[in-house]
Amino acid sequence: MNASGRIAAFFLLAAAAAASNLYLLIPIYAEVAAGLRGSPEEIVWSASLFTFFYSIGLLCFGPVSSLFGRRRTMAAGLLICAVLAYLLTGSQSPASFQMIRGLQGFFLASFAPVAYSYCFETFTEEVRTHLISLINGGFLLAGVAGQMISSLLTQFFGWQAVFWFFCAAFSIIALTAALLLPASKRRASGDALDLSVLFRSDLFPCYVLTFSLLMAFAAFYDSFSRYFSDAGDEILFLSRTAGLAGALLSFWSGPIMRRIGIKSALTGSVAALSAVLAAAALLPYLPVATLLSIWLTASMAMLLPALITRIGELAGDSRASAISFYSFILLAGASAGPILAYHFPFKALTAGFSLFFGAFALIFLKQAAGPLRERKNPDS
Repeated sequence: MNASGRIAAFFLLAAAAAASNLYLLIPIYAEVAAGLRGSPEEIVWSASLFTFFYSIGLLCFGPVSSLFGRRRTMAAGLLICAVLAYLLTGSQSPASFQMIRGLQGFFLASFAPVAYSYCFETFTEEVRTHLISLINGGFLLAGVAGQMISSLLTQFFGWQAVFWFFCAAFSIIALTAALLLPASKRRASGDALDLSVLFRSDLFPCYVLTFSLLMAFAAFYDSFSRYFSDAGDEILFLSRTAGLAGALLSFWSGPIMRRIGIKSALTGSVAALSAVLAAAALLPYLPVATLLSIWLTASMAMLLPALITRIGELAGDSRASAISFYSFILLAGASAGPILAYHFPFKALTAGFSLFFGAFALIFLKQAAGPLRERKNPDS
């Protein structure tokens, strides 16, 4: 494998490993609680603390990496995560487990916003779009991969094996980041978090869309499980896992974006997302919904890298802040998804999101048509 292939593999696997930690406790709450002589509710609280501190870290590590360097920040943050994973294997109480998981969530945020900024500063447009696509593909794969890894390791070796596994994984990833990744071509500035990017007229619609994406994704699968609960756990697991096939589009989304352009990729993928959700609302049957989940994930695999690329291009010198806010807002939306799924039935939820994304597709179409009219009527 040549150097570019190794770098691509690094970002895919690093993203999958980092994001898997958001999901790994879901199937093993009871086992961890029994091992720590606590209640499952206390372990659920550790997941909430992890997410809370992760969201804080997403706002912090963009500016921090501007001061200390992107590659160095990624390597140091992931190495600390490896040490914390090791400490989790020796936890003696739910309280110590909660505290260490919270710290791990904070330092794990050293990957996503820093990796995006690093790609923008280091690689050509062609390579950058490919790597960003792989990072987002890793995040999509992690939703099921994290749960599968923790469930299998706990079943055969006990819950501590999950954190031994991630201790080794993060150690290898941190070492690889330090030795494999090239230095940035541009020197990062030391600017603080720039709140003004949230209210810029060109970036604000992007952030509204960002908030809604993983919210819709999480709400779809949560509501999916509720609506088809009579099918049984094994059938539901296979149906949800089928959606991962759509994540394979991540391997080709970079070349597709370069061929059709970022704006066209945004418009097309938002329109596809609207269409799949409309079909789910009109045809709420398990076999159909399973096939549509593949289409949903494929739409996300194109839309997420197109959106982060667009934000990075528009933000200019404020890119580190803009990408930090992107990561934070994306996670906030994901946290809101299950709440919506609890309050709205499957058909109403999918229909509502379909209309929302359809409106965004029309907005992007109108924006794309504006420059075309100007070229056709240069004297108007």
